[in-house]
This record gives sequence, structure tokens and C-alpha cells, in this order.
Amino acid sequence: MKLYRKNVSLLTGVSIRTLQHYDAIGLLKPTRLYNKYRIYSKIDLEKLQYILALKAFGLELADIKMILYRKMDVIDLLHAQHVCL
Repeated sequence: MKLYRKNVSLLTGVSIRTLQHYDAIGLLKPTRLYNKYRIYSKIDLEKLQYILALKAFGLELADIKMILYRKMDVIDLLHAQHVCL
């Protein structure tokens, strides 16, 4: 299954601008076609779902990026966030 950005936006409720931002900061990098269109795979959709879940926990995008690239453990980050509150 491969979807264009507009379809992903409609399916997930995430704005096209937000998807563009995630791409620009390297958080969610879909495949680019020769015509520069972005194509999202099933893996990209699963990653987006994970990003949205972590955002719901109140995590910053920079922290989510570190988690996704395995530079930080999600449990440690959530614990640190809880201690700061």
C-alpha cells in the first residue's frame, strides 16, 4: 500500500503542512518519486502513528526524533518528563 500525501492527510487527520514539516526536519521521510511527489508506505504510516502517540504524551518533536533514531529510550524520556513535572 502506497499513498500520496493528500491521502495520508485525509486518512490520519494530520495536515499537509505538518507532514511537510515532519519531512523537512527528518522526522518522517517518505519516498520521493521522480516528479518530487511524496509516497507514504505502510511503514511510514506506522511511524506516523507512533509519532502521534508520542506527541499525545506531550513529547517534543526533537525528543521524538531521538527516540525514533534510537538515541534515547522512550521509557527513560517519559520518566524524566514526569520527574520534571
